Amino acid sequence: NDKMHSMKTASFSSSRKLYSKRLFLLRHGQAQHNPRAEAARHEGCTHDRFLAIMKEDDALDAPLTALGLEQAKRVTHDLALASKLRSVDLIVSSPLSRALHTANLVIPPISEKEIIEDVHNDSNNPDNKRLEVNGGQHEPSRICINSFREINGWLLNAKRRNKSELENLFPSWDFGFISSETDNDWTE
Repeated sequence: NDKMHSMKTASFSSSRKLYSKRLFLLRHGQAQHNPRAEAARHEGCTHDRFLAIMKEDDALDAPLTALGLEQAKRVTHDLALASKLRSVDLIVSSPLSRALHTANLVIPPISEKEIIEDVHNDSNNPDNKRLEVNGGQHEPSRICINSFREINGWLLNAKRRNKSELENLFPSWDFGFISSETDNDWTE
C-alpha cells in the first residue's frame, strides 16, 4: 500500500506544471544619518558612541546621500541582474523615502506621459493597447507596507512622512495599505 501511495503521489506531482517566483531583496542606499556613524564603526568605536553619532545626525525620514544615490544606480549596472529586474511584477517597500527612492532608481517608474507617448507612437498597435513599454519592460505594481520598516521611536530617521506628502513625492506608489495620515506607529 505504501508503495502504491508513493507511485500515485509521484505521478500526480509530475503531471502538474510547477511555477516559481523569484524574490529580490534590496536594502536602501546610504542615508543622511549613516555616514559619520558608519565611519566611526569602521574605526572601532563602541556601540554607544555609534548610537550617539546616529542621534546627532538624525533627521526625519532621512533621505539618501550622494553615495546612497550612487549605490542604488550601481545595481542597474550589473547587466545580468538588470535583465532579471525587467521581469519584476511587484515592488514592496517600507514607506520611508530612502527605500522608495532606492526602488525608483533601481527600477524607474514609467510615467503616464511615457506610456501615452509609447502607445500612440506604436504603428503595430492600432488599438492603442499595450501592456509593455520602454523596450519591453512592463510596469510593476508598487506598494508600501508600513511594517516593512524599523519602528523604534528613538531615532527620527525611522519615522515616516505624512501619507499625503509621500503620495505627492512618489506618485507611482500605492499607499493604500497605510491606514493613517500620520505615523501612529512611531512613538517617543
